[in-house]
Amino acid sequence: MLPVAVVLACATLASTGPACAHDAPPPPNRKIQHSPYRAKEFPNRVYFGDTHLHTSYSTDAGMIGNTLGPEAAYRFARGETVTSSTGLPTRLQRPLDFLVIADHAENFGLAPAIAESNPELLKNPWGREQHDLVKKGGIENVSKAYDNWMAKMGARTGPLTDQPELARNCGPS
Repeated sequence: MLPVAVVLACATLASTGPACAHDAPPPPNRKIQHSPYRAKEFPNRVYFGDTHLHTSYSTDAGMIGNTLGPEAAYRFARGETVTSSTGLPTRLQRPLDFLVIADHAENFGLAPAIAESNPELLKNPWGREQHDLVKKGGIENVSKAYDNWMAKMGARTGPLTDQPELARNCGPS
């Protein structure tokens, strides 16, 4: 048998009014509009996308293995099948409404220069060291190359200042 306190509590709850405002009945003699913003003028279309994507052109993304350039990124965003950085075909279930490619301007194209073993990059001792670390693979080597790059960026010393032509043309060929 239920204790009297439980029975009284249930009876009290059952006899009280609605627990939430949306459960309340409308006031008598007044029509309630359930969508008060329906007549308002404001944007109400929701878009789904990515506002900050780095491609293989950005040193940070390229050094850690991103092999997709801007063209492949846009194809992927449109819902086309692309080959991922791991070599598998991949496709979004639903295309994006927008995509912002936010590649870094600093050392733009350094990662592709490493990937293609650019001969001019390999003449630079710092470039050779980063190239060799990335090409060895493995998280420790790639992390070391990335940390070396970040240290140069943090110190505001461009790693390719002794080769201005390479620095200007370090983008993909």
